[in-house]
Amino acid sequence: LAGNDLELTLDTGAVVSIAPFGPSMSVSGTYVVGAGEASGDLNVTNAALAGAATLTDAPGNSASLALPVGGNLADNRAIVIDTAAPFITSITSGTANGTYGAGATIDVTVNFSENVTLAGNDLLVTLDTGAVVSIAPFGPAGSASGTYTVASGHTSADLDVTGIALVGAGASLVDDCDELLNPNDADLSLPAGQNLGDNKEIKIDGVAPTILSVTSTTDSGTYGTGANVNVRIEFSEDVILTGGTLNVTLSTGAVLNIPAFGPASQVDHTYAVTAGHTTSGAYLTVTNIALGSGASLTDDLDGNPNPMVDFSIPSLQNLDDLKEIKIDAVAPVIDSISSTTDNGTYGTGAAVNLTITFSKAVTLVGAGGMDVTLNSGATVNVPEFASSDTASVTYTVAAGHTTSGADLDVTNITLVGGATLRDSVPNNPNNADLSLPGSENLADNKDIIIDGAAPVIDSISSTTDNGTYGTGAAVNITITFSKAVTLVGAGGMDVTLNSGATVNVPEFASSDT
Repeated sequence: LAGNDLELTLDTGAVVSIAPFGPSMSVSGTYVVGAGEASGDLNVTNAALAGAATLTDAPGNSASLALPVGGNLADNRAIVIDTAAPFITSITSGTANGTYGAGATIDVTVNFSENVTLAGNDLLVTLDTGAVVSIAPFGPAGSASGTYTVASGHTSADLDVTGIALVGAGASLVDDCDELLNPNDADLSLPAGQNLGDNKEIKIDGVAPTILSVTSTTDSGTYGTGANVNVRIEFSEDVILTGGTLNVTLSTGAVLNIPAFGPASQVDHTYAVTAGHTTSGAYLTVTNIALGSGASLTDDLDGNPNPMVDFSIPSLQNLDDLKEIKIDAVAPVIDSISSTTDNGTYGTGAAVNLTITFSKAVTLVGAGGMDVTLNSGATVNVPEFASSDTASVTYTVAAGHTTSGADLDVTNITLVGGATLRDSVPNNPNNADLSLPGSENLADNKDIIIDGAAPVIDSISSTTDNGTYGTGAAVNITITFSKAVTLVGAGGMDVTLNSGATVNVPEFASSDT
């Protein structure tokens, strides 16, 4: 070959130029594969001399450049030219569509345009939740998968891949060419319209449900024994309670055991006010919320629902922040029984005051009123009265009434004819407890004695000896009474005898004879 190059055109479109040589029966040139060139079986499509080149044998005969039938490059060798970089055709998942919570495992599969091999380090797939899925070296293979484990706090409306990259300088992801024949590096661009979010409907909700507020549908006000008060808990999302109860402790000491429910974003329960419960003038509030034994409260997800772990109530969102409900189921009791009447002994016709003091204001309703039984044998009726913490009545001593020397005391108090004695709680007022106060009864507070029994003549006798007496004789007459008496008045007391005589007893001081 002289004068210029021999040019061999390949089916990739490339031209291999062979410089002048010879004499020789064979010659070689080098084909440097260019970007974008491809051939399923590399072949020469044309041989030609450049410019004024000549290719002759020793005698000077010009060589024929016709390509040899059955002896071309493709006939003798199997060389494939592939300069197209492998690329990602799609990203999908073998995990079913649905919503998944913390701890759920989700498959992430990356599909390539041809078999590729990952070597030297991991392939990192970054998700829109912020998580990174690591795929270990593999291949040759047309797809690769990794597992995404949902962490607490992760969230995505439609799980998607935001980036794919190799780890470190030593990592490679190439197509299935012999490593010594310049394999092509994979293009890790995300496939438009074929990302994970395009192919699957997988939602991520790794956020545990919380309590938004505790309120009530019951009107603000004060409620007594037997009242029903609604307690409503509102959650950040739909939740399901299973396996036990949700226990809500109120400031009255009551515990509401809410049974299984859901899915729902709120739950209502009725607090039945029990005798003795009270908020002591404050508004009803919740002091604690906790799960009962064996109970589980989770959100409503298809896979790995998130358990509620924080049962705290947000600031200014408790029951007492949102409603003004007071509980007063403490029955009024008798604190004391006394009298405004001075200490002393009182007989028939005397007026003795009785004052009953209650622990709080009460109202007596009903024509029958309230009977107060005394140890003198009397029963005094207290008529209806409006809201007051005391009730006063006058006891008029009747003939025959007596405390037999003891202090006047109350032995029983009862309501008569359907009468009621209740406190002023607007909703379900509490019935008064009419038990007598242990150390605050009338006899504990006052020294009043009742003696309405009239003195009688126990006997009439004489200190004079038995015998017969004539004119001028002095015969003693002694009258003995059942108790000491006093005779007042100048007229005295006449004693008529069967002898026809009348003897006058003059005034005398207290004496039983």
